[in-house]
Amino acid sequence: MKTIKFIFLVCVVLFTKSQASESSIARTNLDPITVSGSGLKQKLSKTVSAVTVFSEEEIKSSGAKSLADFLQGRSSVEIGRNGGYGATTSFFLRGSESRNVLVLLNGVRLRDELTQSSLAENISLDLVDRIEVILGNISSIYGEGAVGGVIKIFTKKGGLSDKKLTTALKVETGNYNSRNYSLRGSYMLTDETNIGVSLSNFKSGGFSSTDPKQTFSLDPSDSDNDEYSNKSINIDISTELGNGSGSLNYYSSQSNTMFDNSFFGSDPRQVANQEMYNISYKTELLENVTTEFSFDDSTIDLTYNYGQFFSTKQSQFNFKNSLKLSENDELLLGFESRTMKRNPASSGVTKRKSNSYYMAYLKNIDLFDIQANLRNDSTSLFGKETTYLLGAKYNQTEKLSYYFNKSTAFITPNTYAISTNASVLPEQHDQYELGLTFFDDLTFFRVGYFDTDTKNPITYDPEDSYKAKNFSLMQNQGMEIQGKIYRGNHTFDYSLTFQNPRTPSGLNPKVMTQSARRSKFYGSFGYALTMNKYTFSLRATVSGKRRDSDYNNIDLEKYLSVNGTLNYQFLPQVNVFASVQNISNSRHQLAYGYNTIPRLFMMGFKVNY
Repeated sequence: MKTIKFIFLVCVVLFTKSQASESSIARTNLDPITVSGSGLKQKLSKTVSAVTVFSEEEIKSSGAKSLADFLQGRSSVEIGRNGGYGATTSFFLRGSESRNVLVLLNGVRLRDELTQSSLAENISLDLVDRIEVILGNISSIYGEGAVGGVIKIFTKKGGLSDKKLTTALKVETGNYNSRNYSLRGSYMLTDETNIGVSLSNFKSGGFSSTDPKQTFSLDPSDSDNDEYSNKSINIDISTELGNGSGSLNYYSSQSNTMFDNSFFGSDPRQVANQEMYNISYKTELLENVTTEFSFDDSTIDLTYNYGQFFSTKQSQFNFKNSLKLSENDELLLGFESRTMKRNPASSGVTKRKSNSYYMAYLKNIDLFDIQANLRNDSTSLFGKETTYLLGAKYNQTEKLSYYFNKSTAFITPNTYAISTNASVLPEQHDQYELGLTFFDDLTFFRVGYFDTDTKNPITYDPEDSYKAKNFSLMQNQGMEIQGKIYRGNHTFDYSLTFQNPRTPSGLNPKVMTQSARRSKFYGSFGYALTMNKYTFSLRATVSGKRRDSDYNNIDLEKYLSVNGTLNYQFLPQVNVFASVQNISNSRHQLAYGYNTIPRLFMMGFKVNY
């Protein structure tokens, strides 16, 4: 890792020298307001950790049909996937285990804390307004499981406008019998109340998820095309109530996925029903004190054609107060209570509950921005865990800053691990990172170095009937380079990650080896051209060689995948567009034996009224 540290220092020195004389310049959409990095509102340029915000326009112009396809290679996100759309998808942030990445939809945790899995692969991007990726150990902000980072997804909301009713219709069709329809409507019921409804329907005839030549399957259904369909609805109601504002959000999706795996019998299929709602109210009861209440409830039902059924229910209550102590000081105090239920029981566990107290503090002292987060989580079976984040940013100029933070996180064993070994302990994670950021109205640049250690990593010991045990230290160090540049009609963006994730080997946990499905180098390069009524974009995603599993010695080959989109404004309210995913028809694999989505061509139109 000496090479990574050297490259990082060179980037810092060269960039500092080239930008030190820059004068103040206004911020634009490159510097949005976010609460993701601290829990309190702050500009993106003021955060002391690595936060990336993807706008609705970026999501729409990507042509991507899934969250995994959109995030692959961006903002230190790596993807593993067992086949096509709807297949089991792993999100790796900063080399962490997929179970150590928390996914939130409108603030609701998609993570089943009993199995530590997520159904983020079924979220329709047509319903999404923005995505925020926060990197690092941030349990002090988001609680148990926020280790490698957090992916926050926000669906579209109704907004007050000059028009009583606004609508948007999108229709797409493509090869592999792919069809995509979405409808969005927003209605102003009164001057204070708005109702928004979004509908999405995506279907694909699919392709064979597995390669029987590699899996050696004798099941004939493992060679057929695996279909996928998803129907989703999102309803949002926002209103002004007294001295505050309230909102109600409802989200529901039904996904039908065919997948290949002879272990589950002939032609296995999954039906995933996901339903959740969130109610929140924010008010200023006292001067300089903002109080917010929220309650959410979610249900995930999984049904398989070979007879299995699982249901996970989660409810959460959150109460917080933000206090403006002075012009340069702000404090957040909060309480969170969360209950998870599982039917049938997972390894004898049917319920898990946690109560959390947390605080955040932001302070500005001349050229320094300081942040402190502290949280105490009391979890079922494992007692109390306290985590923290301490960070500071030095603003050399209005545009150029240096940051540093030290943070901790934790994750409890899942129920299967507990069933094999009742004495297995939670994982403890420590991390520090440092870097620089540059913002103006045309350029964003960030380079950062991170160093992560994991105590008590949970691994299944092959020498003891694969019993879950806590083994030696797990480590990852790396460097991230990220940026976006506007030059006239041209937009360039890039994200590069160099890392060295090390994990106890599943074949011999006493030996450290490169973490499965995580590369030492990966990234993404994007280019967009806007000219008259046309917008054209290309995105290339690259990745180095990865190991397939902790339990084999198979390597997944390096790859380069390219996507492209073209949009034409036919009329003021009508756009026609086309997209090609995997232009080169790359046959790379994100999991051994499982095929990658082949070249997918889609075309369609969108009407706004």
